Amino acid sequence: MKVNGLAALRCWPVAVELGTQVFTIPPQPALTWLIPIVDQDWLGIVPGMLDAEDSSIDEILAEHLVSVDDYVWAARDAVSTATGMSWWAALQLSVAVVDAPELAAELLLHHLDVEVVSIGGLVQAAYRLMVRDADKKQRNKIDSQLQRPPEGVTKRYDPEMAADLFEQMARSRGLPAQ
Repeated sequence: MKVNGLAALRCWPVAVELGTQVFTIPPQPALTWLIPIVDQDWLGIVPGMLDAEDSSIDEILAEHLVSVDDYVWAARDAVSTATGMSWWAALQLSVAVVDAPELAAELLLHHLDVEVVSIGGLVQAAYRLMVRDADKKQRNKIDSQLQRPPEGVTKRYDPEMAADLFEQMARSRGLPAQ
């Protein structure tokens, strides 16, 4: 499965486009992202996690300049950026962490702290544990399940574009490109 490994390295700010404006979700640890992702509470992510100090979102909300669907897609795009993979793969892996006690326990045994690690780090570590002992056939099955978008959802996430955007953002912060 193709992922952007930079997303796993630390908690990053995530740019969110709504209408003609760009907003920011400040760097947040995995725990902050995990519950809204698992609950598919997209409004809990956008506008819920947007920088509270940016009051311009209030104008967009008050004047209904974007639709609820726009918020949902912006939240899903934010999840894709923050995790380095499609939002639906991140959703499945997040649910696996919450629903599979053995997976969560394994992550804890590896000292993964959800109050410190990025959401990208959490879901990418969960993926690694899921495929660690899988043979080629099992891994292909897992990858196929993770890469398939949910029924009725068209692919808006472009992993190449997301990787390029993430690397541009990392370089702008003085980090080396992958």
